[in-house]
Amino acid sequence: MFDRITNGIEANLPRFYRLWKEGGWILLGQVATLLGGLALVKVLTEYLEPSEYGEVALGLTLANLVNLVIMGTLSSGVSRFFSIASEKNDLGGYLKSSLKLLCLAVIATVSIGLSIGVALFFSGGVQWLWMVLVIVLYSLFAGYNGALSSMQNAARQRSIVALHNGMDAWLKIGFAVLFIVSFGSSSIMVIVGYLCSSALISASQTYHVKKLLTARKVELASSSAGEWMSTMWLYSWPFMIWGVFGWAQQSSTRWALEAFVSTEDVGRYAVVAQIGYLPIQTGIGLLMTFIMPILYARAGDASDTLRREGVDIMIHKIALTGVFLTLIASLTTAIFHEFIFQVLVAEEYRSISKYMPIMVLAGGVFGIALVISSRFFAFLAPSKLIPASTGSSVIGIVAAFVCTYYFSILGAVFAMLIHSISFLVLTMITGIRMKKNMRLSVDAFV
Repeated sequence: MFDRITNGIEANLPRFYRLWKEGGWILLGQVATLLGGLALVKVLTEYLEPSEYGEVALGLTLANLVNLVIMGTLSSGVSRFFSIASEKNDLGGYLKSSLKLLCLAVIATVSIGLSIGVALFFSGGVQWLWMVLVIVLYSLFAGYNGALSSMQNAARQRSIVALHNGMDAWLKIGFAVLFIVSFGSSSIMVIVGYLCSSALISASQTYHVKKLLTARKVELASSSAGEWMSTMWLYSWPFMIWGVFGWAQQSSTRWALEAFVSTEDVGRYAVVAQIGYLPIQTGIGLLMTFIMPILYARAGDASDTLRREGVDIMIHKIALTGVFLTLIASLTTAIFHEFIFQVLVAEEYRSISKYMPIMVLAGGVFGIALVISSRFFAFLAPSKLIPASTGSSVIGIVAAFVCTYYFSILGAVFAMLIHSISFLVLTMITGIRMKKNMRLSVDAFV
């Protein structure tokens, strides 16, 4: 018995070592990104007034639109089908399809930017035209980076992804400070700094993806896109649908504060969201970044019952870990929120530290819901998640305007928690129904 266990451990040592190595790189990348994000808040709150910080937060809602609706849709297909294309020995066709989808995404992004620019010109908002131009350029580079990171993560090049994510977080700080010091404190200088960081990361990403393709002997010239483009689109289009609603929900709290309160409170809300929502999301994202390529590889084309059951077991374990992390983080911030704000933000932003535990809880609940929703992606059924995603987003949008109207920043924070809880509940209900339908289908076949 002992010899069998010993032999089993020795046989699996290379696999354990590989997983620990991958996990270590992911941890390093996520920690560097998190620390960079928190340092960015500290630096920008020292240089920017709350109203200027609010302008940055409002301007970035356009970048979020591109990321969630257009580039995010592309990244989902790129990530999911890498392992399938690798199994079928057709990475060339897969890559050609990805490049075609990227070109369409660029055209869509530029079209949105032009439409907004024309609307601003004729509505008297000419002063915002330069901001829109810079944000559109930043969105293109950031989206391109996201797509290539998805490909590299699917290929399990964890070190490359970790280094780029960490570099981007810290380069944003350096360039933002450089432009603020050189040209004066303003919201547009911050976005220009973000743009320069993304452009540098894009150049590095391109270089490393070319190395990956060379190592795998992928020849684009002799490859055909075949059916990959339509297959990837059929998988990805639901991400666009709920991306629209998700973007509206995420932006609604900021625009509700702008409409009912002030730009200064938009800035203060953005700070509590970045410090409260971001870290817990990063913690759960750390788990997801590590596990998603493994889930996709285990699920394959989702036709095998035993493989699906194995994926479900893994997802349940990750979700329970997310619950534990959320409870610990919420209790910790409830005790130390004042100290955290003293360390991380300028004094004029510290009055809202008491809202941090609620935001942490909202981020954790939403992260747990994302973990549970990953089974839909692994089983090639993202469209089944549309009712849960769009329904919870509508609830979140309504809550944002109603709660903000009556309770200002506190209402905006509670609106985020309401959205997260509704998404979790609706996702769980949808998952139960999907599992029941799968079981009925198997019974009917037998």
